[in-house]
Amino acid sequence: MDLRSTSFQRLSRGTTPRILRRISLGWLAVFLCIYLAGAWFLPKEVLESIRDRDYFLLSIGSLLVSYLNVLPLALADRVQDDDRLHSNELTAAAEPINGTLLTGIIIRFAGTIALFVLGRYQMASADQSVAFVVILWYVVLSVITTHAVAAEVKKVRQ
Repeated sequence: MDLRSTSFQRLSRGTTPRILRRISLGWLAVFLCIYLAGAWFLPKEVLESIRDRDYFLLSIGSLLVSYLNVLPLALADRVQDDDRLHSNELTAAAEPINGTLLTGIIIRFAGTIALFVLGRYQMASADQSVAFVVILWYVVLSVITTHAVAAEVKKVRQ
């Protein structure tokens, strides 16, 4: 029996809500830190060029993109449950992992670009400040998501 297949099977079963909870808590902590302490760390030009409403909307949009990034893992979990009814367990567990990670990366990349384009054309803030906020959230939420998934993998391996 392939250990990687069963690890992914155990990882995807019921872990999506825990990963989403970790992403939400991480986002909230970073949002509050940036919002409250931003005056000390962000350049004055960025603070003057971006409005609070725009920053909040870009932050929420980045959080939604991060949620969508985890969607392939949740869908793979459902597909595995359906496939287990119709085929042997080893084959059903190995198939969803093939495109799950790549699909998540594509969703995050496309969502971030869409968020930047939307922010650039629909918000009154300067283009550089929109780009700064979107890239900042891209990096922060990528790290949080990676950490959340790694923590779940560590639980499975122990």
